[in-house]
Amino acid sequence: MISPLLLDDFWSNPGIILLLILVCFGLVALLVFLLRKYVPFFKSDEKVKTPEEIAKEEVDRLVEEIDEEGQKAIEEAEERRKEEQLGISREDDSLERALSDVDDEETSKAMAAYREEHPEEEAEAQKKTEEKDQNE
Repeated sequence: MISPLLLDDFWSNPGIILLLILVCFGLVALLVFLLRKYVPFFKSDEKVKTPEEIAKEEVDRLVEEIDEEGQKAIEEAEERRKEEQLGISREDDSLERALSDVDDEETSKAMAAYREEHPEEEAEAQKKTEEKDQNE
């Protein structure tokens, strides 16, 4: 028979106590794992996602869709920027163009006659030029 003194030393050893605590935690973890795996009440509804699905969701979250109107506005702004860089003016009927000298005498006479017949267009062109100068 084992002496009580020997058993007393066995249970008071700190290493044995630590080992028993670890075994108890291990049994609890095993019980939880088995419950979650086999008992329907404890099963999680979470689906495991592949790295490709996670990456696709992240890209969809970060990428912003541009509607057709926004795309058109972006394209028009880009065209205007390119024209400004090249020095092309969108307003061909500006006052400067209308009053500029023409080398051909017939054309200059026709322009002067048209200007006398339609003075309101010259006033409109002046307004546009003034507004353009103010905006710049």
